[in-house]
Amino acid sequence: MPGSVSRTWLLLFLALAVYVYGLGGQYIPTNGDELVYAHIARLTAASNQWLPLVSDLHQMRNTKPPMLFWQAMVAGDWGQHWTLAALRWPSLVYTLLTTSLVAWVVHGISNDLRRALLAACIYLAFFSTFRYGRPYLTSAPETFWLWLSVFFIFQNIFKEKSNIVHVKYAQSAIKNISFLIIIGCFLGLGSTYKSFALIAPAAAAVW
Repeated sequence: MPGSVSRTWLLLFLALAVYVYGLGGQYIPTNGDELVYAHIARLTAASNQWLPLVSDLHQMRNTKPPMLFWQAMVAGDWGQHWTLAALRWPSLVYTLLTTSLVAWVVHGISNDLRRALLAACIYLAFFSTFRYGRPYLTSAPETFWLWLSVFFIFQNIFKEKSNIVHVKYAQSAIKNISFLIIIGCFLGLGSTYKSFALIAPAAAAVW
C-alpha cells in the first residue's frame, strides 16, 4: 500500500507539471473568448479605473460581471506585466484549489489517502478540466466558488460524530444564519465571475 500511494503521488505531480507546462503559450487548448476578455481587461486597465469596463468591441463591453476583468488587471499589474502566463496563473490556481477540494471530500468519505489522490488525478485528467481550467476564462473561478458551497456542507457533515440523518442535518443547518451567510458569499463570488443567473442552479444544487 505505501508503494501504491507513492505511485499515485508521482502521477499527481506529473499531472501538475503538465498543467504548468506551456501556460503562456499561444496554442494551448482554449477558445476565442479568452482574447475578448483579455482585450476588455487591458483597455480597462489602461483607463486606470475599475469601472466602467472599456472595449473597442461595443457589443461585448458588458459581456460578464467585472470580477474576471479585475482579476486580470491585478494579475497583469495594470498593464505593466501583460502576458498570457500572468493572466492565466489565477485560473490555474483556482483549478488546483478545486482539485484539492475534490481530494479532501473523497478522503473525508473514504478515509483513504490513495483514493483521495486518485480522485484528484482523475479530475485533472478530464480534457474539459484541462481546456477550461488554465486559460483566462470564467470557468475555473466560477467552478471553485460555486462548488465551495457544496464542499462546505460536506465539511460540516464530516464534523458530526453521530450517525445523523443527512436530511435532519440539512434542516438544522438551514436555520443557522451564519451557515446561510457563508453559503451566500460563496455563491455571490462565483456569480460575479460569470452571471448572477447561476445563483438559481447553484442554490438548487446546495438544496
